[in-house]
Amino acid sequence: MIEAVMLRRTLAIVVAMLLLGTWAAVAFEPTVKPEPAIKPDATTKPEPATKQGDAPAKSKATGRKGRHVTGFTPEREAAAMTFVRMHHGELAELLEQLKESNPQEYQRAIRDLFQSSEKLAQIEERNPHRYELELQDWKLNSRIQVLVARLTMRRDPVVEQELRQTLAEQLDMREQLLVNDEERAEAKLAEAQEHLAQFRRNREQWVDQRLNKLLDQTTAETRKN
Repeated sequence: MIEAVMLRRTLAIVVAMLLLGTWAAVAFEPTVKPEPAIKPDATTKPEPATKQGDAPAKSKATGRKGRHVTGFTPEREAAAMTFVRMHHGELAELLEQLKESNPQEYQRAIRDLFQSSEKLAQIEERNPHRYELELQDWKLNSRIQVLVARLTMRRDPVVEQELRQTLAEQLDMREQLLVNDEERAEAKLAEAQEHLAQFRRNREQWVDQRLNKLLDQTTAETRKN
Protein backbone atom coordinates (compact mmCIF):
# COMPACT_ATOMS: atom_id res chain seq x y z
CA MET A 1 0.00 0.00 0.00
CA ILE A 2 1.04 3.57 -0.57
CA GLU A 3 1.28 4.24 3.19
CA ALA A 4 4.00 1.59 3.50
CA VAL A 5 6.04 3.25 0.77
CA MET A 6 5.60 6.65 2.38
CA LEU A 7 6.62 5.26 5.77
CA ARG A 8 9.86 3.89 4.34
CA ARG A 9 10.68 7.12 2.52
CA THR A 10 9.85 9.44 5.42
CA LEU A 11 11.88 7.26 7.79
CA ALA A 12 14.84 7.41 5.40
CA ILE A 13 14.73 11.20 5.52
CA VAL A 14 14.68 11.32 9.32
CA VAL A 15 17.46 8.72 9.60
CA ALA A 16 19.60 10.77 7.23
CA MET A 17 19.08 13.81 9.42
CA LEU A 18 19.99 11.89 12.54
CA LEU A 19 23.19 10.57 10.99
CA LEU A 20 24.18 14.07 9.98
CA GLY A 21 23.51 15.43 13.45
CA THR A 22 20.82 17.76 12.20
CA TRP A 23 18.56 17.05 15.17
CA ALA A 24 21.31 17.55 17.75
CA ALA A 25 23.05 20.52 16.16
CA VAL A 26 20.14 22.36 14.59
CA ALA A 27 16.67 21.38 15.76
CA PHE A 28 17.08 20.98 19.52
CA GLU A 29 20.34 22.62 20.52
CA PRO A 30 21.55 26.24 20.30
CA THR A 31 23.29 27.06 17.07
CA VAL A 32 27.05 26.71 17.44
CA LYS A 33 29.12 29.28 15.63
CA PRO A 34 31.79 27.73 13.44
CA GLU A 35 35.43 28.19 14.31
CA PRO A 36 37.12 30.98 12.34
CA ALA A 37 38.98 29.83 9.32
CA ILE A 38 42.73 29.32 9.80
CA LYS A 39 44.70 31.93 7.96
CA PRO A 40 47.49 30.66 5.74
CA ASP A 41 50.98 31.23 7.05
CA ALA A 42 54.46 30.29 6.13
CA THR A 43 54.03 26.79 7.55
CA THR A 44 50.99 26.04 5.43
CA LYS A 45 51.87 23.71 2.58
CA PRO A 46 50.55 24.83 -0.80
CA GLU A 47 48.32 22.55 -2.83
CA PRO A 48 50.26 20.54 -5.43
CA ALA A 49 50.21 22.11 -8.84
CA THR A 50 48.19 20.31 -11.47
CA LYS A 51 49.51 19.52 -14.89
CA GLN A 52 48.08 21.26 -17.91
CA GLY A 53 44.98 19.42 -19.08
CA ASP A 54 44.37 17.75 -15.72
CA ALA A 55 40.97 18.23 -14.09
CA PRO A 56 41.11 20.63 -11.14
CA ALA A 57 41.43 18.88 -7.80
CA LYS A 58 38.31 18.79 -5.62
CA SER A 59 38.09 18.51 -1.89
CA LYS A 60 36.09 15.69 -0.36
CA ALA A 61 33.31 18.10 0.62
CA THR A 62 33.15 19.66 -2.83
CA GLY A 63 33.05 16.26 -4.45
CA ARG A 64 30.17 15.16 -2.23
CA LYS A 65 28.19 18.29 -2.96
CA GLY A 66 28.95 18.08 -6.64
CA ARG A 67 27.28 14.72 -7.20
CA HIS A 68 23.83 14.86 -8.69
CA VAL A 69 21.07 12.41 -7.80
CA THR A 70 19.17 10.93 -10.73
CA GLY A 71 15.57 12.11 -10.82
CA PHE A 72 16.24 15.39 -9.02
CA THR A 73 15.31 18.58 -10.86
CA PRO A 74 14.65 22.15 -9.68
CA GLU A 75 11.03 21.79 -10.78
CA ARG A 76 10.55 18.64 -8.70
CA GLU A 77 12.33 20.29 -5.79
CA ALA A 78 9.90 23.22 -5.89
CA ALA A 79 6.89 20.89 -6.09
CA ALA A 80 8.12 18.63 -3.26
CA MET A 81 8.96 21.53 -0.95
CA THR A 82 5.57 23.12 -1.62
CA PHE A 83 3.91 19.83 -0.68
CA VAL A 84 5.94 19.48 2.54
CA ARG A 85 5.45 23.11 3.60
CA MET A 86 1.69 22.71 3.18
CA HIS A 87 1.43 19.50 5.17
CA HIS A 88 4.43 19.28 7.53
CA GLY A 89 6.23 22.56 8.21
CA GLU A 90 8.66 21.05 10.72
CA LEU A 91 9.91 18.56 8.15
CA ALA A 92 10.34 21.39 5.65
CA GLU A 93 12.63 23.23 8.07
CA LEU A 94 14.75 20.12 8.56
CA LEU A 95 15.00 19.60 4.83
CA GLU A 96 16.39 23.11 4.49
CA GLN A 97 19.08 22.19 7.01
CA LEU A 98 19.75 18.93 5.20
CA LYS A 99 20.19 20.86 1.95
CA GLU A 100 23.08 22.76 3.51
CA SER A 101 24.72 19.87 5.37
CA ASN A 102 24.38 17.11 2.76
CA PRO A 103 23.02 18.15 -0.66
CA GLN A 104 23.09 14.60 -2.02
CA GLU A 105 20.89 13.21 0.76
CA TYR A 106 18.67 16.25 0.35
CA GLN A 107 18.25 15.50 -3.35
CA ARG A 108 17.33 11.90 -2.59
CA ALA A 109 14.76 13.06 -0.04
CA ILE A 110 13.28 15.55 -2.50
CA ARG A 111 13.09 12.91 -5.22
CA ASP A 112 11.22 10.50 -2.93
CA LEU A 113 8.90 13.18 -1.56
CA PHE A 114 8.06 14.28 -5.09
CA GLN A 115 7.16 10.71 -6.02
CA SER A 116 4.96 10.41 -2.93
CA SER A 117 3.18 13.69 -3.69
CA GLU A 118 2.60 12.56 -7.28
CA LYS A 119 1.05 9.29 -6.14
CA LEU A 120 -1.22 11.18 -3.78
CA ALA A 121 -2.22 13.48 -6.63
CA GLN A 122 -3.15 10.44 -8.73
CA ILE A 123 -5.30 9.13 -5.88
CA GLU A 124 -6.96 12.54 -5.60
CA GLU A 125 -7.98 12.38 -9.27
CA ARG A 126 -9.48 8.89 -8.92
CA ASN A 127 -10.99 9.12 -5.44
CA PRO A 128 -11.00 12.47 -3.57
CA HIS A 129 -12.34 10.87 -0.39
CA ARG A 130 -9.59 8.26 -0.39
CA TYR A 131 -7.05 11.02 -1.04
CA GLU A 132 -8.04 12.88 2.13
CA LEU A 133 -7.56 9.71 4.17
CA GLU A 134 -4.21 8.86 2.56
CA LEU A 135 -2.95 12.42 2.99
CA GLN A 136 -3.91 12.49 6.65
CA ASP A 137 -2.20 9.14 7.16
CA TRP A 138 0.97 10.52 5.52
CA LYS A 139 0.92 13.57 7.79
CA LEU A 140 0.49 11.45 10.91
CA ASN A 141 3.18 9.04 9.81
CA SER A 142 5.61 11.85 9.09
CA ARG A 143 4.87 13.39 12.48
CA ILE A 144 5.53 10.07 14.21
CA GLN A 145 8.97 9.85 12.63
CA VAL A 146 9.80 13.37 13.78
CA LEU A 147 8.75 12.57 17.35
CA VAL A 148 10.76 9.34 17.34
CA ALA A 149 13.82 11.27 16.18
CA ARG A 150 13.33 13.81 18.99
CA LEU A 151 13.12 11.02 21.56
CA THR A 152 16.27 9.49 20.11
CA MET A 153 18.12 12.66 21.06
CA ARG A 154 16.50 13.15 24.47
CA ARG A 155 13.78 11.28 26.36
CA ASP A 156 10.95 13.64 27.19
CA PRO A 157 7.67 12.54 28.84
CA VAL A 158 5.78 15.30 27.03
CA VAL A 159 7.07 14.11 23.66
CA GLU A 160 6.33 10.50 24.59
CA GLN A 161 2.73 11.42 25.39
CA GLU A 162 2.43 13.27 22.10
CA LEU A 163 3.84 10.24 20.28
CA ARG A 164 1.31 7.97 22.01
CA GLN A 165 -1.54 10.27 21.01
CA THR A 166 -0.31 10.49 17.44
CA LEU A 167 -0.02 6.70 17.22
CA ALA A 168 -3.61 6.40 18.43
CA GLU A 169 -4.72 8.91 15.80
CA GLN A 170 -2.87 6.94 13.14
CA LEU A 171 -4.65 3.73 14.18
CA ASP A 172 -7.97 5.55 13.88
CA MET A 173 -6.96 6.72 10.41
CA ARG A 174 -5.85 3.22 9.38
CA GLU A 175 -9.24 1.95 10.55
CA GLN A 176 -10.96 4.51 8.34
CA LEU A 177 -8.83 3.37 5.41
CA LEU A 178 -9.85 -0.24 6.02
CA VAL A 179 -13.52 0.78 6.28
CA ASN A 180 -13.11 2.62 2.99
CA ASP A 181 -11.61 -0.52 1.43
CA GLU A 182 -14.52 -2.58 2.76
CA GLU A 183 -17.09 -0.16 1.37
CA ARG A 184 -15.41 -0.14 -2.04
CA ALA A 185 -15.27 -3.95 -2.05
CA GLU A 186 -18.94 -4.17 -1.11
CA ALA A 187 -19.85 -1.72 -3.88
CA LYS A 188 -17.89 -3.74 -6.43
CA LEU A 189 -19.50 -6.96 -5.23
CA ALA A 190 -22.97 -5.45 -5.51
CA GLU A 191 -22.17 -4.22 -9.02
CA ALA A 192 -20.86 -7.65 -10.04
CA GLN A 193 -23.94 -9.34 -8.62
CA GLU A 194 -26.20 -6.98 -10.55
CA HIS A 195 -24.32 -7.66 -13.79
CA LEU A 196 -24.61 -11.41 -13.20
CA ALA A 197 -28.35 -11.17 -12.53
CA GLN A 198 -28.85 -9.03 -15.62
CA PHE A 199 -26.84 -11.48 -17.71
CA ARG A 200 -29.00 -14.38 -16.54
CA ARG A 201 -32.25 -12.47 -17.13
CA ASN A 202 -31.32 -11.48 -20.67
CA ARG A 203 -29.56 -14.68 -21.73
CA GLU A 204 -32.15 -15.80 -24.31
CA GLN A 205 -32.57 -12.28 -25.65
CA TRP A 206 -28.81 -11.95 -26.09
CA VAL A 207 -28.65 -15.28 -27.99
CA ASP A 208 -31.48 -14.18 -30.30
CA GLN A 209 -29.80 -10.82 -31.01
CA ARG A 210 -26.48 -12.44 -31.80
CA LEU A 211 -28.13 -15.10 -33.96
CA ASN A 212 -30.10 -12.54 -36.00
CA LYS A 213 -26.98 -10.41 -36.51
CA LEU A 214 -24.94 -13.37 -37.75
CA LEU A 215 -27.76 -14.50 -40.06
CA ASP A 216 -28.02 -11.00 -41.53
CA GLN A 217 -24.29 -11.04 -42.22
CA THR A 218 -24.58 -14.44 -43.85
CA THR A 219 -27.45 -13.22 -46.08
CA ALA A 220 -25.47 -10.16 -47.10
CA GLU A 221 -22.43 -12.27 -48.06
CA THR A 222 -24.66 -14.63 -50.08
CA ARG A 223 -26.13 -11.75 -52.09
CA LYS A 224 -22.66 -10.46 -52.91
CA ASN A 225 -21.72 -13.83 -54.35
